Amino acid sequence: MSQAWDQARNAPRRIARVVFVDAGLDIVFIVITVIVAFLVTRLAGMAMSGSDLSPVDRSNIAYAVPIATISTLLFACAIIRRRTSVREEPGSRSLLLAGLAGAILLASRSTWNGFALPVIDTAATGMILTLIVCVMAPVCEETFFRFYLWSKLKSRGHHDLTVLITTALLYVIPHMPTSLAAFGDYLTIGLFLGAVRLLSGGIVLSIFFHIAMNSILIFGL
Repeated sequence: MSQAWDQARNAPRRIARVVFVDAGLDIVFIVITVIVAFLVTRLAGMAMSGSDLSPVDRSNIAYAVPIATISTLLFACAIIRRRTSVREEPGSRSLLLAGLAGAILLASRSTWNGFALPVIDTAATGMILTLIVCVMAPVCEETFFRFYLWSKLKSRGHHDLTVLITTALLYVIPHMPTSLAAFGDYLTIGLFLGAVRLLSGGIVLSIFFHIAMNSILIFGL
């Protein structure tokens, strides 16, 4: 009992060490991607200032540019620094529990109040934004956080729970939460997606639920 208490008491210190030591360079890279995305977005705004784009198109582009920039840089880092294929890990996994964790995540995001057709932005910029948010971002983020970073921390001998919490914490950074509630919201998403990844043994299901979650949010389902 005393050993278990000591492990629980030292858990925050252990996770902090993993975050700032083993994942320290990754934090720096994530922050750089955010800065680059901010600069690219400002340049896009300057380029649009003299155009005749509609307010809706301007808004769509303003949302799409930073998300696409961050996603591209994260994906490139994951591919460059981890030259292996995405494959399931050996061992006992539970697809049923992984699916349950994903279903709980989707239920927590949904505002469903009856059957209704989703609101779809048919403008070209709206369709591009939808593809970026619903497909590009989930694939790139899962590849970075729950493939590259997850595998990196596991290869250094860290426990599954430590890796799950660490990747969830770092997942919050590029989403730039502006309040404690937003921080908790993104952390919760990271924890659930991490649970799906842990229980399924790979990132295929976490990508699926990430795409489904973003689709629920963007279509107001």
